[in-house]
Amino acid sequence: MEEQVIKEYKPGKTSLRDIAEIFNTNHHRIKRILVKNDIEIIKAKGKKLSPERKKKCAEILANHRPNLKGISHNNEHKYKNMCSKRQNGITCEYLMQHFEDYDKLYILNVMLRQGRGTLNFSTTEMKEYYEYYYNDNLFCKIYNNYKLSNKNKWYKPSLDHIIPISKGGCNKLENLQIMTWFENKSKGKKNNNVWQLIKKNIFKLNLFDKQTILFPDGINDKITKNPNGENKNIQNTKTIRRNLLNGINKKRNNGSNCSKYEIQLDWIDKFNDVNKIQLLNRMRKRIILNEEQYKKYIEYYYDDDYFNKLYILWCNGYDYLKPSLDHIIPLSKGGKNNLQNLQVISWIENYMKSNIDNNIWEKMKTNELKKLLN
Repeated sequence: MEEQVIKEYKPGKTSLRDIAEIFNTNHHRIKRILVKNDIEIIKAKGKKLSPERKKKCAEILANHRPNLKGISHNNEHKYKNMCSKRQNGITCEYLMQHFEDYDKLYILNVMLRQGRGTLNFSTTEMKEYYEYYYNDNLFCKIYNNYKLSNKNKWYKPSLDHIIPISKGGCNKLENLQIMTWFENKSKGKKNNNVWQLIKKNIFKLNLFDKQTILFPDGINDKITKNPNGENKNIQNTKTIRRNLLNGINKKRNNGSNCSKYEIQLDWIDKFNDVNKIQLLNRMRKRIILNEEQYKKYIEYYYDDDYFNKLYILWCNGYDYLKPSLDHIIPLSKGGKNNLQNLQVISWIENYMKSNIDNNIWEKMKTNELKKLLN
């Protein structure tokens, strides 16, 4: 068969599919035979259409209405298209009669399929959803801000579960609320009550401002509780310090070529708070540092004012303010995994900032955060 295939194949004139049809096989097999025998494969020119075929194609094109970008459709066509896609029993006449603003209705439809698969409502539920949110003050406010922002995705309206699905929530209308895409991403899987408290404290206590961050009533600059709830005196024993030192000197399993540290116990003894060293050690788990860089990192942040404020708040039960390391220029945008590209911010700020460039994030905090979090 190989000899016959080689004989039949004419580079640039016959296609692999033509040969495959002759030998009742597939074109992949034909390709393997030609490659095996070092025969150059050149794409064949298209076959000329017969007069009959040309005539038929011309008739099809004459009756075809292309749905290309830039070609406007009337409202009726848009509403019909929406009904055919949703297939939820709602008629085009109903939509046109009750909802004049097609773009707003379109966003309501988009919200149903954001990030969680399409929410499938019955016809009655779908009507309730449209009628409630179409004139809802919060939705209209977020929608208008979205348009004014030139349709910036951070401002885009989105649906959030008041009680997250992972915590027993359902897809019913009573468990849904409107918020911006940015706030929805920032809230994650937190319960609504927890998230409302976090939002309130972000602005009330200036949590994202390194210079003016405030302590809540009843909390001062002294640590009143250890993160693990154990006695502070026990934590500072020599045994705990030796265990910490063994963990620090252990060879990293992060793919780095750095040699094992040889830090001595007297260096650890310089620091009064072992818990703080343990936290700083965990924070840099994925950061590749040699021994000298590691010591500089610990010594710098151990006395850093903002780190210590976050640390005190975290020790007093504000779990979402746990100090964390953030890349000033995100790794996804060319940032490096080194000390010069790192800063300490709270866990919740790190989660919200995600892979936003630091300069953009600072402007957002100053000018847009209140709008985005409503």
